[in-house]
Amino acid sequence: MVSFLLATIIAPFHPQDKAPEPDFRITQKRTLEISGSPYIPVGLKIEPTPEAIAQAQAAGVTDVLVELPLDAELWKRTIAELEAKGMRYVIGLSSLAPAAQVVAVEPQSYRVSGLQGEVNLDISIPGGEKAYAVLASEENGGVLWQGVLPIHNNRLVFQKKVTSQFSYVLVLYPIVKDQRMVDYWEGFDQYRDQLLTILRQAKPGPGFQALLNPLGKVLRGFTNEDPFVPTSELFRIELESFLKQKYGTPQLVTSAWNLGFSEMNSFNELARTVPLWQGQRGIDSVWNLSRDRAVPAERRSRIWDDIRTVILSSASRRLNRLIDAVKANTGKPVIQDWNGWGGSYEEQTGSLDAVGFRLEAQSIINVIDGTSRPLSSATRRVRPMATIATQVQLRGEDAPTVSNVIRQMEAMGVRGWFFTARTAEERQSVAEAASLYRDSLNIANGSPQILYFPEAAMNPAVAGRLPGGYLWLPAPGSGERLDLGEGLEGYRYSDGRRTSFAFWAVGQPRRIKMRLGSEELPKFKVVDGTDLDIKQKKLDVEMTVPISPVILEDAQELPVPIDSFEYSKIGVSYMIDTFGTLVDFNGTEYVRLKGFADSFERSPNATFLSLRQQLRTLIIRAAPYNWIEAENPATTNFGDISSVPGTSDGRSLMLNAKIASSRPHLAQYMVKNRIGGKQDVWIAARMDDVTRQTLQMFFGGYELPIQPNPVSFYGPGFAWYRCGQVEIPEGQSVMTISAPGNELIKCDLDVIMISPPGFIPNGPYPPSGWLWDAVNQARPPQGTD
Repeated sequence: MVSFLLATIIAPFHPQDKAPEPDFRITQKRTLEISGSPYIPVGLKIEPTPEAIAQAQAAGVTDVLVELPLDAELWKRTIAELEAKGMRYVIGLSSLAPAAQVVAVEPQSYRVSGLQGEVNLDISIPGGEKAYAVLASEENGGVLWQGVLPIHNNRLVFQKKVTSQFSYVLVLYPIVKDQRMVDYWEGFDQYRDQLLTILRQAKPGPGFQALLNPLGKVLRGFTNEDPFVPTSELFRIELESFLKQKYGTPQLVTSAWNLGFSEMNSFNELARTVPLWQGQRGIDSVWNLSRDRAVPAERRSRIWDDIRTVILSSASRRLNRLIDAVKANTGKPVIQDWNGWGGSYEEQTGSLDAVGFRLEAQSIINVIDGTSRPLSSATRRVRPMATIATQVQLRGEDAPTVSNVIRQMEAMGVRGWFFTARTAEERQSVAEAASLYRDSLNIANGSPQILYFPEAAMNPAVAGRLPGGYLWLPAPGSGERLDLGEGLEGYRYSDGRRTSFAFWAVGQPRRIKMRLGSEELPKFKVVDGTDLDIKQKKLDVEMTVPISPVILEDAQELPVPIDSFEYSKIGVSYMIDTFGTLVDFNGTEYVRLKGFADSFERSPNATFLSLRQQLRTLIIRAAPYNWIEAENPATTNFGDISSVPGTSDGRSLMLNAKIASSRPHLAQYMVKNRIGGKQDVWIAARMDDVTRQTLQMFFGGYELPIQPNPVSFYGPGFAWYRCGQVEIPEGQSVMTISAPGNELIKCDLDVIMISPPGFIPNGPYPPSGWLWDAVNQARPPQGTD
């Protein structure tokens, strides 16, 4: 284990201080016990005022959660008021976590495109110090100019004359304070000292139950894909130490980082190096901050891996020590609100005791979905961790009641609730629920079995309860939905240690035959206990597949449904025969189909997957609609094409603007419609409501507003939005999706669908019903004349 130079993070106690003995534990059922009894609060999240505390007491509520800034006097007054009213209380930190100063390596976001002639830019970069800048051709990527630019009073000025006829793009790599990365170094030390001093001075009383968000409000957890390089001196010392112990000499670092001619001959200088690429964007160089100039490098460099390893190590070690220090001072548990995959709650053996989460309860479906991810983080952890809803807002006419919310969540494994209430009636409903569920032994002893699926397989998989006492939850592991053909759904999931498959029948159980890779029969597990009635004959196995998931654990591949393979061949053959060169330009599709038929016996799984991909490709070519992959525009100045598992083709067109552009954000598509007439227009995307209202779509002379209330959610947050109806002629038309260049919006576009009226979205799958209707008409069902 690499050792680092760190200052101690626990300030010494004064002689008169005596730390209370911890009097809590997390049970194997993931329930928080305090003083030997379950602590399952049902209460209110309130403002830290005497009036709000009095209102809670008047309603009969005895559990409250208050959020406080780092202000010792306010803590003293609030604690005194809570103790006087006999409350059990959780204190949350309302301050934002200290933000780190970083080099933001986001070439897809910090960019201004369409530059020609006299370029005179005045760019707003709040909190910026300086930036490495690259002016490159949009035509061929050739670099016209690069260097370091100052940022004064949050403004960066760039002036340059571009004589080429082609447009250029200015890409910036600014040094900024960015709230998306917590300062786990100098800023952390100052924050830690303030918090521990307040805990000693304010001294929470007997009613204190837990501390929420010990580092303040964190916008997001750190992940291994974060595009930030801290500029902290403490971080550089840690990175330097890491490099010395991992590589031994600067020359070996230079080799591992694939640096070209390098003037960097010391660990000190290497620890001040920033890669200037992220994904497909950026340049093949690193920024030497010691000399303020770029050095050539290759993207297969290990530099990002090394930087992120040190960041994650620092964050984990320092946050866990802070949590331990809080527990040593108070004797009480520590909770952290969930803010995405990658937070401290994802550590298998970390010091955190519970994960909290906030939720707007608009419907029961919304409640289940909003609970599923925090609960997944808690249940996948080796060390038991409780899950508590730290803020539940009941919103909308169809919002469930307090009791309905609690019943749904407790069946999933949640062990505490704090509601926001605007009226006396709402506070009273919380008090009534508390009389039923507060500290309930029945809730404390419940524990469902968990079945995980990758977020990429959301639709067909869906969070919720399954038969047999199982709970279905999304997880950040790798995997994808499986295309098994009509009537079957499934997915592959890997948590990094083992791989499993799940599949099930749609609508009603189905008797199917599957082809194995070997004669050894895999072990199938059914969550509802249904008898699969398995019959095996050499490589073929016949079974009755239920509508509940069938699990195949520790397997390399899933057996192939033979009927699906045969029907896929029929579908491909029909399209080649019927549509000719429209789907098979030069006969290669026919050759591929023949090859799949010949290779199935040797390699059933790989052959089946390739055939299903061919079927999908030909369906899109021949369909009576236009299925357009959004990441394939004719022209665009959007930020990047991102790899996103769970989308239609595994990629999306991404826009994540960080600086205003002089040119509108634009993506243009050439649409060849073979039918014409009235057409419905849809777009599948991941975006918030502000972005939805900002994006503009123009097609066939129509302006099409993207409508609210999306449907058919799938994958990691994508959904289908209707854009309206147009009437277009047969032939080619132009579609444009744009947004004003000064709008700093974020979105991912997956698919554009232009279809005759009646299209029903189904996640990332192009409709195929038209094909099977045609095939069935051409081939009468078996047993008919």
